[in-house]
Amino acid sequence: MEQLQSVLQIGMRVWVRALDDALEQRYASRIEDMTDRWLVVQRPTDEHRSLPIGRGSPVELTVAITGQPGKDGQYRARTVVLGVLTDQRVPFLQLAWPENWERVQHREYVRVPVSLPVRLRVMEEDDEGPGDSAVEEAWVEGIMRDLSGGGCQVAVPLALAPRQEVEVEFRLPSRAFVLPAEVQRVDVSPDDHRLRIVGLAFTDIREPTREEIIRFTFQRQIELRKKGLA
Repeated sequence: MEQLQSVLQIGMRVWVRALDDALEQRYASRIEDMTDRWLVVQRPTDEHRSLPIGRGSPVELTVAITGQPGKDGQYRARTVVLGVLTDQRVPFLQLAWPENWERVQHREYVRVPVSLPVRLRVMEEDDEGPGDSAVEEAWVEGIMRDLSGGGCQVAVPLALAPRQEVEVEFRLPSRAFVLPAEVQRVDVSPDDHRLRIVGLAFTDIREPTREEIIRFTFQRQIELRKKGLA
């Protein structure tokens, strides 16, 4: 468990989820004020409507810490709403200060099925020149089968081995991504022996970039549940 009093700041982005929300949807908010006993965040809104989170409601907070050596990462904590402050133009929630924050491990990121075009290329070490720089191989096209904030699974016609370093390129509705990754697992596709099913873990990824991917995976999860597919 972690204590984050020294790194949380007023104005920092947080995500709020009502624990009694069946859809488990997170909403963006922001820290407006804080002490060592409570913190105040903007009351989340959905299409300009304040969500029905009131006094006594249990909530989960998620925050991404960057630029703090030893603390960088994503954290979450559970707490309760002490009160709703409505004397301002924008309503606020006063929350009890969470006693413990839990660092979110990569394996805990929500993984959702997708079917997206993807390109992959191997990054090889050049041992012939000074500095052993990386050599970029040709891009190989494939299909992304699932995605999470920690990595993805792709099907590509490319022979790979665990621990190889690659770059993966794909596009989400927000924008295109080109991310470094490490091969975690390789299996032969049961449907086409020319394809390899490759599990990748993102490496050297900035937390704001990871947050973009996480937002997509949460939205995708909600869509699948509405269709009865998750």
